[in-house]
Amino acid sequence: MVNSEHCLDYQWFYEHLMSLENSISAHLEHYLDTIDKYYAFHTHKLDNGLLVTNINDITERKSEESDLKMSQTLSKVGHYTYYVQENYWTSSESLDTIFGINASFERTTEGWIRIIAPEDIDMMTHYLTQNVLTNHEIFNKKYRIINQYTGELRWVHGMGRLTLDSECHPVKMFGTISDITDQITIEEKLREINNTKDKLFSIISHDLKGPISHLKILTEILNTDDSLHPQEIRSMMNRISSTVTNTSNLLENLLLWAEAQRDHLKPTPGSYDLENVVVECIDLIRDQASQKSILIDYDLMSIPAVIDRDMMCFVVRNLLTNAIKFTPRGGLINVSIQKQPEKIAIHIQDNGIGMTEHQLQKLFQFENINPTLGTDHEKGTGLGLILCREFIHKNNGVLHVESEKGKRKSIYYST
Repeated sequence: MVNSEHCLDYQWFYEHLMSLENSISAHLEHYLDTIDKYYAFHTHKLDNGLLVTNINDITERKSEESDLKMSQTLSKVGHYTYYVQENYWTSSESLDTIFGINASFERTTEGWIRIIAPEDIDMMTHYLTQNVLTNHEIFNKKYRIINQYTGELRWVHGMGRLTLDSECHPVKMFGTISDITDQITIEEKLREINNTKDKLFSIISHDLKGPISHLKILTEILNTDDSLHPQEIRSMMNRISSTVTNTSNLLENLLLWAEAQRDHLKPTPGSYDLENVVVECIDLIRDQASQKSILIDYDLMSIPAVIDRDMMCFVVRNLLTNAIKFTPRGGLINVSIQKQPEKIAIHIQDNGIGMTEHQLQKLFQFENINPTLGTDHEKGTGLGLILCREFIHKNNGVLHVESEKGKRKSIYYST
């Protein structure tokens, strides 16, 4: 029983009794703040007009409901009841939060469909009508929704079980819906990491093991074959030198890429003249261009910029080396610096073999690295441009590549 001294305000109980005017029973749940308790009052009108009230302490039940509501909110899980024949559904507060809806939202099948991401509407409509309502399968599906409040695309996992009438017609479906966006994001990241790991091992096993094996064979021949002519020895030494250079560049790029992935490479910005930086890089690779009779033409201007000089030199050298690699003998490379209203751009253009749209789309994806031989069969790893983009990003810039197969390629950096 509830001690009357704790019930100082009887208005709420009076209103409860008045609700019996047109009915024979009424139910009320009320919180008594003076004793911090919840009670359920169920009053029944007897035939003789007397009122009988049963009072139960429901504090523990209310506490469990509150804990359940809190756990659903924290775990991003909500529950629902779908009344199939009446075509409406009810939802918990946590599910309303997941969907981003309020009490006035139209809770019908059509309303649910409006929440689903456009790309998944056909799939989910067919799944509900055929698999669940017709075949009576358990509802178990991951799909995308648009949060109606924030407009965000979210992933959810719906679960539900039907109850059927005596003629096996669907009556209700009880279930839960979980927001699994974070889980999906983590899974995608793990897949990306695994793909990257597999590609890294492939590069190590193929692009490192192959050249090292080749070096071993050449050095064994030089050590054991005394009949070699000086010209043959010189040719082998050139091949060894080229292999060592390429392997060294590969190792350097792999180490730099690994450091970038671990976020250990921090830019050290300073104020530098971009013209001086670019000219220095052109001078470093001019001999490489000369070997293919490629002319590097440049139109530069003195522009101060806040950059990490070492990173910027790496970027410009790699972009120029890439241009030389894919430009035929006797070709032309144009380098320019342009100052625009809100950015500074370094353009490197060549009249080489260009790239297809498919190649452009996969250009900066580590897991899709597929090195292409240059016009003189020069080898590479495909890591150079990926590192260029990493370093440019660390200097608050963007790397753009424009190209068509068989036509000139334009690569430019803007900040």
